Amino acid sequence: MRTRVVAIGEAGAAAEAASLLRDGGHAVIPTETVYGIAARADDAAALERVYEAKGRPREKAMALHLAHRDEVAGCAASLSEGARRLIDGLLPGPLMLLLRPSPAVPAAICSEGPRVGVRVPAHEGARSVLARVGHLVVATSANRSGRPAPGRLDEVVEEVDGRVDLIVYDPRPLLGVASTVLDLVARPPRILRQGAVARADLERLLGARIGAS
Repeated sequence: MRTRVVAIGEAGAAAEAASLLRDGGHAVIPTETVYGIAARADDAAALERVYEAKGRPREKAMALHLAHRDEVAGCAASLSEGARRLIDGLLPGPLMLLLRPSPAVPAAICSEGPRVGVRVPAHEGARSVLARVGHLVVATSANRSGRPAPGRLDEVVEEVDGRVDLIVYDPRPLLGVASTVLDLVARPPRILRQGAVARADLERLLGARIGAS
């Protein structure tokens, strides 16, 4: 069965996607970088369906996507002054921070350490969906595992049509460059994926050198 496709600007599109996520479904949503498959972080069945849709190894965690940067503190056991400067200076934006999780974060979405990935996308449509859900939401790029992350609707359809409940797209082009992933649990902090945010900008705000990945 073909997946329903709606534009983020259509009336009711954000509310439809949020309702679907709230009820345990999953939806592809646009971020400023690439498209991602989103699901409730506390719903084991919904998470399993995302892994199945992508063919993603279960040991690979998925990152929280938040509507507002002031929500990051509630997902972290603690935040250093440097982390707060990164949040204030670069979020919303194409940056994922790996932090020690707070008790509010489901263990199923955490990686070793433990760590939780936290992202606040700059895309207003994505944040509009996330703000309506009322639960923590994870997302991972909307591609089959091992394939390039999609930045266009036709690429999303090719990757996950029939495997997800809804595709919400933006007619405008996305950045097409992945977010930078910075591990703040490691000492010193490490860039795990170099993306749209430059190392120099991270070091300037963090006030410290970043180690090799």
